[in-house]
Amino acid sequence: MGRPYTGADYTTSAYQLRVGDLRRGGVIRKGRTVRATITWADGGPTLNIESTWTDREQSLSLSFRLGEESWTQRIALQTSPSPLQGELLYFICPRSGKTCRKLYRAYHSHGFYHRTAFGYRLYYPQQASSTYKRADKQLLAAERKLEKLQAKRRTSTYLGQPTRRAVRIAQLQEEAERLEVLRWSPQFMPKAIRHLFPSLL
Repeated sequence: MGRPYTGADYTTSAYQLRVGDLRRGGVIRKGRTVRATITWADGGPTLNIESTWTDREQSLSLSFRLGEESWTQRIALQTSPSPLQGELLYFICPRSGKTCRKLYRAYHSHGFYHRTAFGYRLYYPQQASSTYKRADKQLLAAERKLEKLQAKRRTSTYLGQPTRRAVRIAQLQEEAERLEVLRWSPQFMPKAIRHLFPSLL
C-alpha cells in the first residue's frame, strides 16, 4: 500500500503523463504496438508502457514500480480530427471517464488519473498562493507561456485562418494585460498598504 495522505499535492510535484510527449518520443505510434520504459529524473518510479494504436485498439498498458510498490493499469485512448491536419490523441481517464491530454499520479494513487479524479483536490501552484501574490504568479506564468509560443515558428495562419498557436498567443497577451492591471488593484494589496489610502477601500 502507498503511504497515507500527508498534505496537499500539486500538479507540479505529481508524476505526469502527457500524450503529446509520448507521441513526440515515439512511445505512441500510429499503426503500431510500442514497448518503452520511462524513468523520472528525480530517481522516482520506473514505468513500463505498452502502447497500441491500431484500427482495432487504442490503449496504453502501464506497469509501475517504485521501491516495493508496484501496480498495473490500462488507459484507453481516443482520437479526433485536428482542425489543422492529422489527428489529435487523448487519454480517457479510467476513473472519471474524462478525455484529457495529461494524467497525474498523485496522493500515492495506484494509477494515473485526470486532475479532478482524486479524493483530495490536486492543486495548481497558484491556488495555494496568498491572495496578494496570486496575480503576480499568474502573470509570470502567462508571460512564460507567451515566450515559449513566440519562440516557435512564425506562421500565424493556415488556409487563411489563424492557427491555434496564433489564437493562443492573442489570448495570453490579453490575459497578461488583464493581470498587469489587476496586480495593482486595491484587492491585491496587503491591508497595511490599503489602510494608508482610505480612498481605495
